[in-house]
Amino acid sequence: MEAITPDTPLSLAALVALPQLLDKKSLVSKPLVRNATTIQFGQGNSSPTDWEISKFNSLNSLNMPELLKTLETDFSNENNSEKYLANFITRLNNYNNQIQRQSTTSPPIKHPNGKVAVLINVDRIVYAINVVFYYKLPIAVGDLAQTGQIRDAAYYLATKLSSNRKYHNIISKILMECRYYNITSKRQIAYILSTAEHESGFMPIMEHSTSQTFTFGAELAAYYFKRGKNKASYNDNVNGNVKAGDSLIQRHIQLSQEERDALNGTQDYPKTIIEKLIEKGKITEKDIMNCDFYRYAGKGFVQLTWRDNYNKFGKDSNINRDLVTNPELALDVDIAIKCLVLGMTSIGFTGKLLKEFLDDDKLVFWTKARIVVNRQDKATDIANSAKVYYRNMKGK
Repeated sequence: MEAITPDTPLSLAALVALPQLLDKKSLVSKPLVRNATTIQFGQGNSSPTDWEISKFNSLNSLNMPELLKTLETDFSNENNSEKYLANFITRLNNYNNQIQRQSTTSPPIKHPNGKVAVLINVDRIVYAINVVFYYKLPIAVGDLAQTGQIRDAAYYLATKLSSNRKYHNIISKILMECRYYNITSKRQIAYILSTAEHESGFMPIMEHSTSQTFTFGAELAAYYFKRGKNKASYNDNVNGNVKAGDSLIQRHIQLSQEERDALNGTQDYPKTIIEKLIEKGKITEKDIMNCDFYRYAGKGFVQLTWRDNYNKFGKDSNINRDLVTNPELALDVDIAIKCLVLGMTSIGFTGKLLKEFLDDDKLVFWTKARIVVNRQDKATDIANSAKVYYRNMKGK
């Protein structure tokens, strides 16, 4: 069942199905309202009650964070039911319909304090109800995106998905990016979040580092250069990369055959040779940074590697940036989030996509989904963490 809209037919079948979607058990038998002395809904098309006028106008005046917290409090009571929620939306629409039908000959609807009642932004309140109940960002309506209210809703969800406050801003951005590209599967979103947490601690960083800027480090150079267990050397003529010795020659830097061979290797990093070349003034650290093994090493939330991938991702119409010439852009938060989300769902890091392993129906291959990004390293840890995110999203 889709998220509720103001025009959703409130059929008996929809009401029966609603508690399953809300992940609230045994709600069908709950009473209609929490407390008849405080909640006073009218019936059918009757005029709004004083309680409704006050409640609806109060909600209408709140900013998005306040609205979400208020709805969370209102709907967290044990006596709330799917019938209460349905009646709430029905009466919201009824209230607006009566306001719109008013003519100069009929008395205006007024607050209990005497003020004339105004139209309620029903779409906005229903949007907030969907956020609170479904832990998803619905498609934006009206001016919610332009006024920052989608951002506020995403941040609200981020606080529910992680207790770590330093993650909330990035999680909210990832949720908004998923919404933008119509990625609605809770399992897929949970796996994306888990991957970003385990790969980089929700920071766009250089591989094997905590640096969020493209800088030189001799230890990093040695790590990127050398082939290791379950790790390729980036100093190889594969996936578009050019070996360092050949690259320096192409840039008209004079090297002996011994120096060129050492710089074309894939085993021990030729630190001594490089230091001597720098000492002689033949090269600089920047020259090494501009060699493909360093330039196209991993960057971002999920490590984007190899020249071909920088080219492929940069040319994607949703990114449209020259990442080959400017690989440091892969460390930009907004671009890194696009690479994370699109790399796992459409562009592809490895040729495999999340939709092959996870959806909200029958596909539930948490551990195998790791192949979307990498080999099976950390596969179990990332799968277990993803399951926690999924449970926090009120998944079934």
